[in-house]
Amino acid sequence: MKVTQSNKTGMHQPVSSDKPVSNTVIKKRVLDRLGKPKNFKSIKAKNVFGNKWRINVWTEERKESWDVPTAVLSDSFFCEFKNNRLTCNPKIEKKY
Repeated sequence: MKVTQSNKTGMHQPVSSDKPVSNTVIKKRVLDRLGKPKNFKSIKAKNVFGNKWRINVWTEERKESWDVPTAVLSDSFFCEFKNNRLTCNPKIEKKY
């Protein structure tokens, strides 16, 4: 019995040749483009799937009637990291 290899990928998707990137690199690139907002609290980068990322930038807001600061989502992006390039939607422009 002879075994032959098929050129079809079937249900499997091709493996990306891009090396995995850390969320630290993604966060740095986003803040370099966007700038650091006033009352910056944190930035979260989460790999959603493959080389797609969800990035959220959080700030702190203090209201006179509250003793505790409130976290506010100031910016949110969906990005793709491919060929050492970060492409985002909406496009990130210098804001701060």
